[in-house]
Amino acid sequence: MRRTALALLAVGLGFIIGLVLIEIGANAYYFRVTHVFFYARASRPAAPGAGAPIAIAEAVFHPYFAFLNRPGRSGAGWGTNNNGFQFTDRLLKAEPHCCDYPFPRRPGEILVGIFGGSVADGFALTAQRLPGFVDALARIPRFHGKKIRVLNFAMAGYRQPQQLITLAYYLSLGQQFDAVIELDGFNEVVTSFKNWDSGVEPMFPADTLWGAWGRQLEQGRLPFQGMTIAQHLRAYHGLAAVEWQRRGDRCKTAACWLVARAMTAYHSVRERGADAAARPAEQRTSLFPTATESHFGPDFDLWTYVADRWVDSSIAMDHLLAGSGAVYLHVLQPDQWYRPSDDYRPIDPNHIYKWVIEPVNRGYDAIERDIPRLKSAGVDILDATMIFKGEPDRKVYIDDCCHYTDAGNEILFEAVADAVARLVAAAPSRSDAGR
Repeated sequence: MRRTALALLAVGLGFIIGLVLIEIGANAYYFRVTHVFFYARASRPAAPGAGAPIAIAEAVFHPYFAFLNRPGRSGAGWGTNNNGFQFTDRLLKAEPHCCDYPFPRRPGEILVGIFGGSVADGFALTAQRLPGFVDALARIPRFHGKKIRVLNFAMAGYRQPQQLITLAYYLSLGQQFDAVIELDGFNEVVTSFKNWDSGVEPMFPADTLWGAWGRQLEQGRLPFQGMTIAQHLRAYHGLAAVEWQRRGDRCKTAACWLVARAMTAYHSVRERGADAAARPAEQRTSLFPTATESHFGPDFDLWTYVADRWVDSSIAMDHLLAGSGAVYLHVLQPDQWYRPSDDYRPIDPNHIYKWVIEPVNRGYDAIERDIPRLKSAGVDILDATMIFKGEPDRKVYIDDCCHYTDAGNEILFEAVADAVARLVAAAPSRSDAGR
């Protein structure tokens, strides 16, 4: 009996020692790839809803914008207004119809519209939740003493010309602004590349969203019904990779994190393999025609084309606002993968964004070359690509894609507010919100 007890004790101690050694090894690996010990990793709070993934059940097709959040969709700290744009819970709970569009101009108020993709969405939600941006704008003499409202017209996945179309639509409904801020860059280059690589018109909305949903409806099925085996595998491994990545972010031990990262890497590899097998089975449909029909010629350069369309869309937004009393500021967003901005160390060594690195660099280089044309057209541009240079990566970036922490957004708040202040001072007649 005594020998049995000793044997069980030895097994138990061996098991505990094994777990401790695994945890030590996992911590060592985490330190090697992140240069931070697992238990010393900094908390990286994101703006509510920033970069929130979109499933077909959470979105609706829009006749002009391609897609939007389903009105009534909500998440941690945010909800949606009557048109599906995100606002913080604090605003929506205080006044259920506070944020419906078109938003009426009231005496003594300043209306600031934010346009763009998920980065702009996070910027707007953070500006609604934290006082930094509004306080910075309130220092502008013409805005001082007035209630400043940050109106979110950004949507995850949007890229030009979706923002241009969104602005034109709401102006046609009588929406007024005192300032419009277009924050973009990442989606413009990455989505154009992804579309082009998939045989889709490069300037179309993201084919992985709008096109994929359209093809599901065209075939008269709900997600996962009537799909080929390869399509099922691709969908399963894609969802599994995202879920394991989220589990890793919630892990309390390094060993748990290591297992989650290994599973993320496994499912990401399997998803890419299934994608190659699934593509031949997917047909471009007549109701959602996404296949490339434009004739670009043998000397076509995707990056020059994307940069030119980026400039043209911004010029058009500026022209739409001319004479409206609003100032227009275009902001080229910072991104960690743009090499001149810094030597970024990823949060997750097995992150799923490796494919965006070259499109970001080639696309941003082309955009930088085109900025003088934007300026010569009279558009005010804030090139924020270097704004985080020298800042610790973990301080400003919440993920390995493109989204910012509260601290990152607050750095951007100051730069954007300063630029808006200069515009208001230079064109006071366009910013007299008290009239």
